[in-house]
Amino acid sequence: MAIIKRGLPLLSGSFGLLVMLAGCGGGDSSLPGVRPAGAVGGKAVDAVLVGSTIRAYEWDKGTTVSGVIAEATTDSAGHYTLDPSYKDAYLLLKATSGRYTEEATGTSVPLKPGQVLTTLIRYESGKAITSHITVLTHWAACQAEWRALLQLNNNSDAVGLSNDVFSAMAGVSIREVEPLNITDPNNASPVMNAGLQYGIFPAAISSLTQEL
Repeated sequence: MAIIKRGLPLLSGSFGLLVMLAGCGGGDSSLPGVRPAGAVGGKAVDAVLVGSTIRAYEWDKGTTVSGVIAEATTDSAGHYTLDPSYKDAYLLLKATSGRYTEEATGTSVPLKPGQVLTTLIRYESGKAITSHITVLTHWAACQAEWRALLQLNNNSDAVGLSNDVFSAMAGVSIREVEPLNITDPNNASPVMNAGLQYGIFPAAISSLTQEL
């Protein structure tokens, strides 16, 4: 299954700097407290991405404005956990490299250079966040970039409205619901739960690309 590439390129910006100044005077030599980390975790799926590198960057007004804030590698189930110690900001999470098993054929496929999946989140220092990285979160990130750069939406509207569009398409929260592999017997269910409903999308794209 081919990874969907960006319609609009992600624009790289200058490295963001976090400057910590020590207080002085009054004989108090204490330093400012360390910013608390807030775990960001989820699953990277285009079928399950194994050994994929997940990197986080600060995102503002449609472009990345920092270097790598945090980095992790997905496990055999596609799960990742990032532990950024960062200010409150919108973060772009980018999945590159690794491999997935083509659902339509069972073939193991490595990601090629330039193939990427992304998601955008609102990070709040010290708070745990779940955000899966899928084709739909990638499309939402593309639309958010378009809204910010060309429609001049603020960050909140650009990200929020774009996620709403694709969540409505899937019928589930595209960042919070974990997509399940509908070809895995362990996920069999007599009812269509949210995870299976979400999992239809990568499976359908897999079948389509196989036919093409």
